[in-house]
Amino acid sequence: MLQLTQAQLDEIHWTATSEYPNECCGVLIGSVQKDQRIVTRLVVTQNQRNDSLRNRYLIDPAIVYRLESELRGTGKAILGFFHSHPDAPARPSLYDQEHAWPWYSYLIVSVISGKTADTTVWQLKQDRSSFEPEAFQVSEVEVS
Repeated sequence: MLQLTQAQLDEIHWTATSEYPNECCGVLIGSVQKDQRIVTRLVVTQNQRNDSLRNRYLIDPAIVYRLESELRGTGKAILGFFHSHPDAPARPSLYDQEHAWPWYSYLIVSVISGKTADTTVWQLKQDRSSFEPEAFQVSEVEVS
């Protein structure tokens, strides 16, 4: 289960609506405690796509590499990624499936006519055949 705070979810929603009609994207950082993935930090990134900004996103691999290096030995890790689906459901697309990695959490925000409509979280199956919904919980205060 992915756990994040209301403030973090609000920031993701704000980012998604402010980037509309293009897709937004970012990184979820935190720790794994038993069956909980606890988000402690968000890194909003610029969508690096130079085409198809309305239905594709790309996070600069150098940012992911820098974050992994920065987090090494801290007990924190990249837990997953978030992005928006402008005027589309908060469901992974075939493109999302082709570019995702197993284990990571993928939070998707549907933005319809500039307003957030739905938020879901998914994990790609190990065999990469499809995504499975991942439960998520929003709390009022940060858990460290």
